[in-house]
Amino acid sequence: MAYQGYIDNMLIASGNVKDAMICDEENIVAQSDGFDVESYEIRDLWDGFSNPAQLHMTGFSVAGETYVTIRADGKTILGDQGVKGIAIAKAGRYLIIGTSGGMQQVEDCAMEVEKVRDYLEDVK
Repeated sequence: MAYQGYIDNMLIASGNVKDAMICDEENIVAQSDGFDVESYEIRDLWDGFSNPAQLHMTGFSVAGETYVTIRADGKTILGDQGVKGIAIAKAGRYLIIGTSGGMQQVEDCAMEVEKVRDYLEDVK
């Protein structure tokens, strides 16, 4: 499956993810329409996997939205912004990013993002 297929057929189609993206350290590989993430935001997320304590102190921004860090470890970052949430999972040289909003819960979004992460790790 092409990377855009993961976005469309696994993440967005699940109903638990509003917007999604797969990127490496330099390029956006696939993304949902209108989900515009800046290169410095992607760089900050990569840095957050190396230094999760910093994310807990400062939070982080994605697509111009600022999130409070509710979990950050070597594999997953979760953020909250009132009714919006975000899940970022690291799969080798890729980040999988998904947002939730409205009736969607960040935990359900994270479950879908982590499924894609696990799949990408298995098909190396």
